[in-house]
Amino acid sequence: MCCVLSPNPAIFNMLLLLSVALQALFVYFVSGGSCFRMRLENGHCHELIERDTSTRLECCRRGGFYHHGKLSSAVFVRDILLSKSGVPNCENPCEGVISYFFGFAEETCNNVRCNKEFECKLIKGKSYCTCKSTCSKEDYESGPVCSSDFRMFRNRCALIKERCRSLNSLFTEIPCPPAAHSCNFNSNPLDNKPVKVCPEGRVCVMRAYSGKTSCESPDQSGLSYKYSYYKGQICGADNNTYTDIFALRNASLRRGIEIRIGYMGPCRADATCTNVRCQSLRMTCRPHVLTGQPICLDCNDLPPNCNAVGAFFVRRTDYAILALNESMKESRLVFGDPRWHGKVFTGGWPGICGSKGQSFPNTCFQQVFSCYGKHYYDLVSSGYCLAG
Repeated sequence: MCCVLSPNPAIFNMLLLLSVALQALFVYFVSGGSCFRMRLENGHCHELIERDTSTRLECCRRGGFYHHGKLSSAVFVRDILLSKSGVPNCENPCEGVISYFFGFAEETCNNVRCNKEFECKLIKGKSYCTCKSTCSKEDYESGPVCSSDFRMFRNRCALIKERCRSLNSLFTEIPCPPAAHSCNFNSNPLDNKPVKVCPEGRVCVMRAYSGKTSCESPDQSGLSYKYSYYKGQICGADNNTYTDIFALRNASLRRGIEIRIGYMGPCRADATCTNVRCQSLRMTCRPHVLTGQPICLDCNDLPPNCNAVGAFFVRRTDYAILALNESMKESRLVFGDPRWHGKVFTGGWPGICGSKGQSFPNTCFQQVFSCYGKHYYDLVSSGYCLAG
């Protein structure tokens, strides 16, 4: 009678361990993932080198950081292309097999190649690319420099710092346009924020909706569909009569600050809030705090909150999407007729100086203040008013 051999437990366990080890080695050496240039302090991989087809060894040879597995289209568009916030679960591919699985060895900065505005630092045994804390004397004394996204910085150090902070390595230094193309509408000389500049053929103007500067084309072809309702003469908030909405837009471009519509028709010396025609029947009228001129305002469905405080608690990805939505809203508005309805995201909107030296945190507050108050306060400049 033949005997049935029972498996040796020691051999079985060894084979099982070998199988697991082979699978782990396959994952480590062969399986595909994405290679990035840097790992930021938040632990995210940033600046994609190769998507989905890189191995750890290839990424290590490139001096990059590794994200295992495929990147979904949603993550690629949202976290890499749009917000540039990077992707989590970022690893150093140059770790040895043992340290990868058991975490024994600490990393080094030897093979890390951060961008020039970053430097590699070891934090709790892991290597990260962080913004440089120092700047060369030459860059500090460079004087004003401009970037390819058309902003002017007080010196090259400020540009390098902003490029690191914004995680936007694509914008580079370019020659500054003539001074006439500078959007410096800030009345406060102590404000050192970068100033927007416009390329040739564009005119800089401060928009009434957000208080932000915009580069506009003097060419008005293609605007008729948007401005078709605004026919005939218009009295601007500056108490000047314009032949039509296009003339008001041209005057705004020459002035550099958007001129609001006061009321429809020519300006009149006897005009009051009781005898003028607004753009729509539901609009409210307030006398200008300085001139007493009637100004039509849309005070329906005002924003419940104009504070930008919430912006600090918004994910970088969501912040970019919300800011883009507000820019699209503004692009659809008619020059001279800004309207704030419902929820408004004011993150990135500048503080402004209004009529009579009244400062506002942003233009949303200016509108709400004018609607709930007895007078209209105009937009004078960006930046808070100077005392006295």
